Order: sequence, then structure tokens, then C-alpha cells
Amino acid sequence: MNKNLSRLTKKIKFMKFAYIYIFCAFTQMGLSQAEDLDFFEKKYESIISGVKPIGEYSDPDSYYTAIASKLGIFGKAYYAVFQKFGWSKGPNKTHSAKLTRAEGAGRWEIMVVQVSITPETKKPDMSTLKTKLVFLYDDGKVQFPEVAGEDAHAAQGGARQPATAPDSKSEGDRKPKPESEGRSQ
Repeated sequence: MNKNLSRLTKKIKFMKFAYIYIFCAFTQMGLSQAEDLDFFEKKYESIISGVKPIGEYSDPDSYYTAIASKLGIFGKAYYAVFQKFGWSKGPNKTHSAKLTRAEGAGRWEIMVVQVSITPETKKPDMSTLKTKLVFLYDDGKVQFPEVAGEDAHAAQGGARQPATAPDSKSEGDRKPKPESEGRSQ
């Protein structure tokens, strides 16, 4: 009797696990299908070329980084931070951004990083490191959520390591377009 009860308990636990796994898999599949290339082309009224299907990337963040690069999302994030916080470009400053896509929330989450370069050593001066988190929504809304210890957290390496894109070289020396100038670039 004890043996049968033990088997039944194991089967119930396995079934719970299986149902949870299937639910999560279908939920994730639904989100991924909702945000395929067609979704972004329609939402941003843009033709996106040079982006492979999501399954050909090592992780979803790489896929979304490729799309964000084509849509000018990094430039929009830099522009928003430069405008709001007075950051500037210069020969002794470098900028980069880390991006994730909040699937189902309709937004890009971009951590913009600025650090000064020491002229003598040509290396980053970590005491000048600044970070700002930017949410860029598909509808054009820009938000700067409060993140406790944002600059200190980044200086310590941070726990979350999404895909990274350096200051966009494809945009050349021109400034990123503000949201009012349209989405397509």
C-alpha cells in the first residue's frame, strides 16, 4: 500500500511539473510569435532586413538587439538620456547600451552607460561610470524608472547581463533623431 501511494505521489508531482512546463512553453511561444519580424515591421512601419529568424540566434536578447539596431532604438535611447540628464559625447567619453525586450509589455529596456577615458592611459576611468535605465515603449513613450543604486550597481558589474551594443557606428556622427521625427530611420 505504501509503495502504491509513493508511486501515485510521484506521478502527481510529475503531472504538476508537466502541466507547468507545457503552460510556460505555450505562453513563451505565444509571446515570441506575437513579436516576430512582421510584428515590428507593422508596429514601426518599417521594413527590417538582415535579421535572421529568432531560432537562429543563441538567445532572444541577440535577436531583439538585431531588430533594435535596425529600428534605431539605441540612438533613441542615447538621445533620451543625453536630453534628460545632460550627458554629452566627447573625445574622452564612451557610451554603450545593454538592451532587453520586455515581451508582452511592448517596450525596450535599455541600460545606457557612460564612462570617461583617461587620456594618458586610454583606459576607462571607472570612477566616472554613469548608468541610466530607459524604457522605450512601442507607442513612443519614454520612461526613466527609478533604480536604487543604479550607478553603483553598474560599477560593481551588475547582475543582469543582457545583449550589448556599442555606441552605434552605423549612425556616424549624426545625432539620433528625436521621437517626433518618426520611427523609421
